[in-house]
Amino acid sequence: MYPLADVRFEYRDMELMRPWKVTTMDGSVDLRFQPVYVHAENREEALVRSKFEQPMGLFEGTVTVGGKALQLSNVPGVTKSQSTRGPHRSTL
Repeated sequence: MYPLADVRFEYRDMELMRPWKVTTMDGSVDLRFQPVYVHAENREEALVRSKFEQPMGLFEGTVTVGGKALQLSNVPGVTKSQSTRGPHRSTL
């Protein structure tokens, strides 16, 4: 395992099948992620609302570890987008 600098995920929330970009502030990670399928669960319970989306797809780009740049191409993986909200009120 190697520690990473802050990671930034760039994607369109309403269009998860579009390519994502995953980078770190220090440039050690520069990846593109192309989703091929999205598993999604949306729940609205009495106390909590939850939206969970997990795209599965392929990564490509570079990861620099210990000073050595590794080239990745068509590496399978997953990403995730999740939001939850606490109690909500209903009106009649």
